[in-house]
Amino acid sequence: MDDKLWSEIAACDSAKRIRLILEKCFSTSVDEDVLQSVCDFPIVEIEDNLFVLELERAGMFVSIDTKQMSFVIAAVFASAYMDLDIDGKINMFLPNDKDLVCGAVLARDLGVPIDIFVGADEDKEEEKACFIGIDKKAVGEIIKDFSDFDDYVFDPISALAAGAFACVEEDVEDMPSVIVSVASPMQYAKEVISALGVKARDEQEAKRKLEELFAVDMIE
Repeated sequence: MDDKLWSEIAACDSAKRIRLILEKCFSTSVDEDVLQSVCDFPIVEIEDNLFVLELERAGMFVSIDTKQMSFVIAAVFASAYMDLDIDGKINMFLPNDKDLVCGAVLARDLGVPIDIFVGADEDKEEEKACFIGIDKKAVGEIIKDFSDFDDYVFDPISALAAGAFACVEEDVEDMPSVIVSVASPMQYAKEVISALGVKARDEQEAKRKLEELFAVDMIE
C-alpha cells in the first residue's frame, strides 16, 4: 500500500474505509450493508501503550462469507491501526484462530507495521507469527490478573491473547501493543465470574453480577 493509497483510505472511516481496503488492496468486495455490521469495533486503552481491540462487538463477522473472512479481518486490522494514529510498529496479540492469524498476516503484507504474537498450545516460531504456549489451566488466573491490575475483564478465549502479552510484557513495554478480544465475557459468564472469585448459582446470575460488579456490557 503506497503513501497515496494509505492517505486515501485513512481519510475515510467505518464501512467505507473497510470497503476501500477490500477493493483496492484485495480486489474483493463485500456489500456495504453487511460491512456496517462488522464496523463497530471499539479500541479500549487499558494502560499506557496497551489497547484492546474488541471484535466481539462486530458479531464475530457472522454475515461475512467464509472465503472472504481473512480479507475482511485484515481490512479491520488495517483500519484499527489507522484509528490508533500511532507512528511506527505495534505488537498485536491474538488467540489461536486461523482466520485471525491469516488476517493479521495479510494486513502486515499490505504494509501495516505489526508484529504478530499468538496465544497457543505451544511455543512455536514461524515466519508468519510468534506462537506463545499458554497453559489452559492458567486462563482463570490470566482473567483475574487483568481484572485486578488493568480493570479489564477478558473472556476465556481472548485470555489466551492476553496471556501471550503477559509472557512478553517486559520485552515490549516500550512499544504500543494491541490485544484482540473476540468474545464477550457474557458468553462465558459463569466461568469468568468464577475466575474472578465471585460465586453464582447459574449463568443468568453470573451475567447479572458481571454487569453490576464489573460494568461488563450485556453483549450477546
